[in-house]
Parts: sequence; C-alpha cells; structure tokens
Amino acid sequence: MHPNGRAKFQQLATERVNRFRNCMLLVINLSDFRYKWDLVEVQWYFRELRSRYDVMAEEMKNRKIIRSNVYLEPMQAMPISQWSHGELAIKERFHALMVSRMNRAINVMNLLLNLVNRNVYSYGMQEVRQILLYMNRVMDITMSHFAGIGNFEFKEVDESAQEGMEQVMMSR
Repeated sequence: MHPNGRAKFQQLATERVNRFRNCMLLVINLSDFRYKWDLVEVQWYFRELRSRYDVMAEEMKNRKIIRSNVYLEPMQAMPISQWSHGELAIKERFHALMVSRMNRAINVMNLLLNLVNRNVYSYGMQEVRQILLYMNRVMDITMSHFAGIGNFEFKEVDESAQEGMEQVMMSR
C-alpha cells in the first residue's frame, strides 16, 4: 500500500463525490417546465440509478474485497412503450438528456469503485459511510425537485402509541 493511501483516498473520493453531486445538479435542471415528463418516468430512472448505487455501496462496504471488479453498466432509456402520453419529440429530448446525465453520474460511481483497491488506498468504514450518506442525500434532494416534498398533514395515531410518545417527550 502506498504510504499516503488514506490521504489519496480522501482526496480522490472528495473530488468524485462532488462530481457526482454536480451530475445530479444537471439532472435537477430537467425538472424545469421546458421539459415534458411524468413522475412515473422520472421514478423509473431513479430506480435504475438506485440499483447501481446499491451495488456500489455493497462493494464499498465489503471489507473482504481487496480490489473491486464491479462495473456499473450504463443506463438505457426507458422503453418508449412505458412513456406517458405526450408529444413524442419533446419526450424524446427529455429521455435522451436524462439518460446522458444519469450515465455521467454512473461513470462517477464507477470511478468511486476504482478506489476500492486496498493495495493502493487505505480507508475505513466511517469514510465509506460518509460517502454513501452524502450521495444518498444528493439523490433524495434531486428526486424532490421532480416529486416535490409533499404537504404536511396529521396522521391518525392509536392512543397507546400517542401516550408512549408523550411520555418520551416529557422525560427529555
């Protein structure tokens, strides 16, 4: 292992995670009114991205791996048969841009997987957790630009659960 393996890991990981954030900022731009999309379509792309994120996360958390051989495949466009109704040309532009921008993010995730090389880099689970939590937050924030955050509303709670919650709050 290189003597500066931890410092190099942190430097490269920081750069790559920030590149991931920048890619997702470009995805946020697609939530603009100029593009025609349906929430079902956007959710499809985020499920595809999330599945790749999950593979990356498992690989990064696996302490037994010396060097990762995982490669995250690029995303393909959602099948046209699943698109919501609308003007095809406008929809095609949205889908082409979404695929392009999501694939930029996937490329960065592959670069992060390159850091899972314990012969060169040194890192701990705390650093991996920080990376994954931040990336997860970025994806959630990005999705919220399409889906919104919803309105607050009170939910019915059963009486015993409510009393237990009140006791916890009173004891603080």
